Amino acid sequence: MTVLIIALAAALSGSPEASGSPPPANPVTQQARTEKPADDPNRVICKSEEVTGARFLRKVCMTRAQWTERQQQADRFMRETDSHSGISAEAPSTTQ
Repeated sequence: MTVLIIALAAALSGSPEASGSPPPANPVTQQARTEKPADDPNRVICKSEEVTGARFLRKVCMTRAQWTERQQQADRFMRETDSHSGISAEAPSTTQ
């Protein structure tokens, strides 16, 4: 019985609460500090994209700023293509 009490006392004296040192950082708390905010332009976002002529998807990872630039380029291309095609996006006039 005495050996059990001594072993228990030794185990408790080595704990962080008994020594006065702070407990080790909680991994969840540590992760929350290192995560970037959702609107951070440097946050990496991965998406799956279809590959033309194939039956599989490929994973593409870019920063939020790169995804935004890519979308702006696609929008610009579509506007330029529409303006050079001679086809108007407006509804045809019904007045004669």
